[in-house]
Amino acid sequence: MFLVLTVISSCLAIWAQSAATLTDQEIKTMLQDNIEVDRQTVGLAVGLVDESGVRVVCHGKLDNNTDRDVDGDTLFGIGSITKVFTAVLLQDMVERGEMRLNDPVQKFLPDSVRMPTFQGKEITLLHLATHTSGLPRDSSGDLYPFLSRCRLQGAPGNQRVYSNLGVGLLGHLIARKAEKDYETLVLERICQPLGMNNTCITVPPDLEAHRAAAHAMPGHRVQVVSPTPHNTNSFLPDLRGAGSIRSTANDLLIFISSYAGLTNSSLSSTMRKTMDFHLLESGDKRPLVWESDGDVFEHGGLLKGYQAELAFDVKKRRGVVVLSNCANAGTFVPGVWKALLNGRSPKPAESIPFDPASYDRLVGTYQLDKEADTCTVRRVGERLLIQWIGVPGQRVRIPSFEVYPQTKSVFRNEFREVQTVFHSTSNGTPPQLVFTSLGTLSGFQGSLNLAKISGDVPEPTAPIQVDPEIYDGFVGQYRKTLLFGLIRIGPTLNISHDKDNWGSHLIARVRGLGVEEIFPVSETSFIPGFDVSEALRLTFVRNKKGQTTGVIVFWNGRKLRGTRIATLPH
Repeated sequence: MFLVLTVISSCLAIWAQSAATLTDQEIKTMLQDNIEVDRQTVGLAVGLVDESGVRVVCHGKLDNNTDRDVDGDTLFGIGSITKVFTAVLLQDMVERGEMRLNDPVQKFLPDSVRMPTFQGKEITLLHLATHTSGLPRDSSGDLYPFLSRCRLQGAPGNQRVYSNLGVGLLGHLIARKAEKDYETLVLERICQPLGMNNTCITVPPDLEAHRAAAHAMPGHRVQVVSPTPHNTNSFLPDLRGAGSIRSTANDLLIFISSYAGLTNSSLSSTMRKTMDFHLLESGDKRPLVWESDGDVFEHGGLLKGYQAELAFDVKKRRGVVVLSNCANAGTFVPGVWKALLNGRSPKPAESIPFDPASYDRLVGTYQLDKEADTCTVRRVGERLLIQWIGVPGQRVRIPSFEVYPQTKSVFRNEFREVQTVFHSTSNGTPPQLVFTSLGTLSGFQGSLNLAKISGDVPEPTAPIQVDPEIYDGFVGQYRKTLLFGLIRIGPTLNISHDKDNWGSHLIARVRGLGVEEIFPVSETSFIPGFDVSEALRLTFVRNKKGQTTGVIVFWNGRKLRGTRIATLPH
């Protein structure tokens, strides 16, 4: 370790050098790595705007039955970024004198609906817009009956609990008061004044060819379905203010330019007022909808099949948009927007010449400690890439990043603020990989020491392709049975095989628990696309004749068995 510290100390002057500005080609390389090396997503679009202008960098495919590449006009679902539009509509209603932030929600509901209270304290519009209403994250069933039977666990304004229901309800109230549907309000009051011509909820025919297909993982497109009370793939018409908008990188750059003060429009003043911090009963101060530390304002979006980030820095007057048509927690989107805002090139200001063949001695798998997280070091041509892959067998991995040599053993990536030292030993212990910095963006301080456990690097997990006709053999009803099937207990699991223009889909339904599309990890085992930890897995059981006789459900460490009691879903 003394040698490691000596090497680090000798490089301090080099590390202090400022990195160059991030180039479009460097962004492009990151996107290519995530799609082609890591195989984690399908199509990506990155938009940047600052005082020097607008930049859009894209890579990958729409995969919507065309051969089109992703570009700045590709239409993505933006999920909860919709909530920022709802905040603008709320502030617009306030300025029109039609609503006040401290108005009780009950004021805008039909008399037949009773909004929940806590010890007489009512929920206000401000509570909805700051996620402090006390309402749960999501609703079940129809909106009005749910609100009338909902019970709050605490006083509104005292605790922040993120709520799709709350902001969705806010959009519904705005639409009721304005006597127009939510989509019309978004188009008339936001998109048309700003010139956002490719932003919508209902995709018009002329934009259909630009729509990126939604993916749970590469190779597996998500079913496009109509909203229903128990459907988790889309937002109910009453709650569209929570996550229903589709947009493009180019349109969102127009939107965020106005927020960041880079352009002026008829909406600029209204948009900036949503950034004002409002005092809540808890003593906290929060803007409308946005996550913010006062300088950086950010909101993410996650739908089944799409992932998005929107952020801007008030002081730096810089904004960023990141869009993906694959919803996977290991993809490029959630971990990169902060670094994109900083805009630093990944390559240090000074790097030494290095024979790429020398990288081969560094290649391999390194482990933090026994049965703990591992990372890989791989050579791709003349580049050295590091990737955290979690515990052995984990399906989702952190995106790879390139490191650049500063000495024969010290490597750095300025974009991610990561610094590593490869330490060879002479006492028979395994070589070490020491992360001396994981960067300020990681939130982790200190160093990490990993020991080399193998010279091999496991290949990224390739998508499992299953003949959709096999799905028909799993269709039916499953239930726990006793006494050779004479006694049936517990809920019924219904499995159906649905088909649409996007392909074949295996759907799991349990009454009262919702609907999930499930995706293959083998010919007989399936998981939800969002299930990063694989806390839920369904494995279908076949007899010697190849007929499906049952299912084993692995759920949060529990193992549940069900017998196939019917060959058609209920």
